[in-house]
Parts: sequence; structure tokens; C-alpha cells
Amino acid sequence: CGGLGQAVETAAGIMLGPMSRWPEDKVCVLIAGDRYSRHVDPTDFKTRYLFSDAVAAFLLIPKAPRPGELVLEHASSRALVVGQPLDALRLGNPRFVQDGYFRMRTGPVARFTRHVLRVAQDMTNIESWSGISVIPHQANVRLLEALKRQVSEAHLFYTDGVAQIGNTLNASTLFGLQDAEARGMLSDDILLVPFGAEWMVGAIRLQRFCVLQCGCTLNIQFSRVGKLFVVRALS
Repeated sequence: CGGLGQAVETAAGIMLGPMSRWPEDKVCVLIAGDRYSRHVDPTDFKTRYLFSDAVAAFLLIPKAPRPGELVLEHASSRALVVGQPLDALRLGNPRFVQDGYFRMRTGPVARFTRHVLRVAQDMTNIESWSGISVIPHQANVRLLEALKRQVSEAHLFYTDGVAQIGNTLNASTLFGLQDAEARGMLSDDILLVPFGAEWMVGAIRLQRFCVLQCGCTLNIQFSRVGKLFVVRALS
């Protein structure tokens, strides 16, 4: 569930690295998809209803943006266990058991989730949630409500995806981005926060490209390499 941030970070690095020869007219398409129905016991009601099979795509388009288009400002990821050992947080990974099915352990996941937004905020240097549209991984209603209380001043904290189509794993933040954009819910500063039970947290910050009233262009650049990417989500 938390792999999208790492995927976007890696793709941007490949496209813009010092040795890169990425053609300027070629779009990078990242595919996010899972089919957990193959791995969940249909009689395990604690796990079965959490997951939905899905696929979505994230497009990185190396071109000059037009006003109103979303631009990639930052992408990064962090494995929480690098800085904080599992034992310190009392975390134990959800696992495949002897019968071959995946089973969710709710307690450790809930403890991990408390740290997610703080880690994403640290990675993106966001000082205040005011004005930011936050689209987290659509894990389940209870976890999302707990996270929402941490960012009460945010412009939007998106939770509609889990109610509409369930937990679509790696694709869930992209479904949320596409849905919120189509419904006019988003501000000009957007943070996707994919996270997962492998204790990975991602942070993908998008900003809307605009032309100021004075006629000057507001330049929003990928934070480390200084080149614009227009982004789109398809699901």
C-alpha cells in the first residue's frame, strides 16, 4: 500500500538524473495495482472486507504546464523501521500464515498509522496543514477518522474512497486524486500520503500551476532537480 511514493520518487530520478537521456516527448506511466482477492481467505471476515482489487496509473509528463494543471513538487518515501526499530513501536508485520492466506493484525497497524502524517509532514517540510488537501491511503474508516483529527485545519482530508470502493491498496490515493479533482474538492496544494503495513510512508506533493494576476508565472519545480512535471491520475 505504501509503494507509490517510492515509485514516483524513483521514476523522477530516472527521468531527470545527471546521466538520463529521457526523451522530452515521452510520458512515464506508473502502474499501481493489486489483486489481493487471491491471497485473502473468504471465510476470514476480519480481513476479507478490507481489500478491493484495482489498478490505477500515475502519469509523469515532462512538458511546460498550462494554468490549472497539477505539477509534481516533491516525492519521497521512508521506511519507518529505519529510524525506529519495530520493537520500540511494538509493531509486528501482517503476514502470510501456514494456510497461505494473508491476515491483517489490526493492533500493530493502528499503532503505526499514528505516525504516518508526522512522517509525511517531515519529508515535505510542511509547516502547517492549513490550505492543503490531504489524500491518504484509504485503509479503513476507523484509521482515517483517527488521522483526520490530526489535521483538522487542512482544506480537505479525503475519506470518500474507502466508503465507495473499499481499500484498493497501492491504487487508493490515485482513485482519491481523480475523484476529488473531478468533483472540484481540491485546493492548489495537494499531498498524497500512501502508507502500508510494510511500515512504508510516502509523500507526493502536487501543486496547481497558475499565472498570477500580474502576469508573472508561478514556477513550481521538483524540489531536487528543478524541472516541471505535469501529473495525471487514471483509474
